[in-house]
Amino acid sequence: MKNQYEAFEQALAKLQCVLMARRVQASDEPMRLNWKHFDIMALIKERESIEPSAISEMLHISRSSTSKYLKYLEEKELIEKTAHGSDRRSHQVTLTHQADDILENIYKGYRQNALQAGEALTSDEIA
Repeated sequence: MKNQYEAFEQALAKLQCVLMARRVQASDEPMRLNWKHFDIMALIKERESIEPSAISEMLHISRSSTSKYLKYLEEKELIEKTAHGSDRRSHQVTLTHQADDILENIYKGYRQNALQAGEALTSDEIA
């Protein structure tokens, strides 16, 4: 039963991610984040620290687009880049506390919505 709820929660999370990105993008908030920004932030949170090339590969985004998204997130102080290894061009990306807080609030909403929707559905419907 838990696996069904986890899969259901993930499906709702993906939908909510798009809806959240559209809401933020349409608002007057100073951070105009789109769904790719949220995907990148979620991947960084999952991995704790990751190289930009891995982000590009895992999310199937071109390296130039990944660079553009990371630059924007860095300008908004949502990520930090740190040198990695002896190659000056190589670096790791981590989330800032501000980005962590944004994602935690989103994840709380995911869990709450999954629980509420799950109460109205049978196990078969959730599956």
